[in-house]
Amino acid sequence: PRMLALYASALGTAMLLYLLVGGLGYATFGDAVAENILKSYPATLAVGAARLGLALVVIFSFPIQALALRQSAASIASELRACGGAGRRRAPARAVRQSPLPEPAPAAPEGLFELSPH
Repeated sequence: PRMLALYASALGTAMLLYLLVGGLGYATFGDAVAENILKSYPATLAVGAARLGLALVVIFSFPIQALALRQSAASIASELRACGGAGRRRAPARAVRQSPLPEPAPAAPEGLFELSPH
């Protein structure tokens, strides 16, 4: 319950900030706003700091996402090894193993997925 409240407040805060920045950009420039709101403002110290902050967010978010991807891939690989998937040696040819997976579906009748000449 506490983590759910933390997630909800973090996402709510981020949403409010996005709405605030987007709303202020539209209020300032109307329909003439650039795709990147920071390009519409003059080159001042505050806008430069905002550009630097945006660059830092982009630079540091990639490693965080890559770490999560790596951990997920390692977890999946570990699960596959534990249940007899990738990385496990094959049983000797004389041993017959029963697959925990259901039998594959029969193939589609020939010509079922061919395109019509029309």
